[in-house]
Amino acid sequence: MITRRCTGRMHLLRPDAATTQTFLYCLAHAAEQTGVTVLFSVAMSNHHHTIIYDPEDSLSEFMRYLHGLVARAMNWLRGREEIFWEKVQPNATHLVDLADVLARMAYAAVNPVKAQLVEHAEHWPGVNTTDAFLRGTSLTVQRPAHFFRDDGDMPEHLTLTLGWPEHLGPVQEARQAVRGLIADLEARARQDRVSQGRRVLGADAARRVDFNSRPSTREPRRRLRPTIAAGDSAARIAAILSYRAFREAYRAARERLIKGLSALFPPGTYWLRRNAGVAVLE
Repeated sequence: MITRRCTGRMHLLRPDAATTQTFLYCLAHAAEQTGVTVLFSVAMSNHHHTIIYDPEDSLSEFMRYLHGLVARAMNWLRGREEIFWEKVQPNATHLVDLADVLARMAYAAVNPVKAQLVEHAEHWPGVNTTDAFLRGTSLTVQRPAHFFRDDGDMPEHLTLTLGWPEHLGPVQEARQAVRGLIADLEARARQDRVSQGRRVLGADAARRVDFNSRPSTREPRRRLRPTIAAGDSAARIAAILSYRAFREAYRAARERLIKGLSALFPPGTYWLRRNAGVAVLE
């Protein structure tokens, strides 16, 4: 799951029609260019959660396409020249097994509900693939009128087809499970809202939020940025050990390369494989 926030927590991704069109168009383009499969995506006003399957080890390239294009197109739309995303690296969390994928999909879907912006996940007017995932439909997006040239290389329409890796099992079962998780999380958010005597902001009001504004609440500092999410402790330990083994193998191969010796890098090596042509173990 990829998560990235706007600079200063500003509402630069407020859910107006132009923002939604721009983000989805850029998302479809990034997936098409890199071979990444998009499973799910929700963009709040100041951050996005996008869940992908990356069979070609193209995560870095995908994020470069998506975040770079969104930043340029949205700055053009907003009349800005400053940085769009926060300076820290985007957070990419490895979802170890099916339960973790389903939990994060439901979490992303209910983000606007938990924030008391809308009552149900499908009501969020911004980037929101919840309905498309649950129904098994594609999203066809017209090229935005701003930033992109009519006579440029970008196609007039792009289609975002949400995929589902075969190794995760039947997609219909996944959809049913996500429906149940969403319903549970929505019920909890409703209980919180009632107990606090609050009302949802509403989709129309969310569209009109000043994009230069930011949340009034202070954000906790120096929070953990997890790279692995696994509800099962044994699976989490195995994933951590696997990642540690990758780093050790990479370090050893890099040291050999620096010394001018033959080096075989572990699977998952990205930059050196793409830019230096090093040998990578298949």
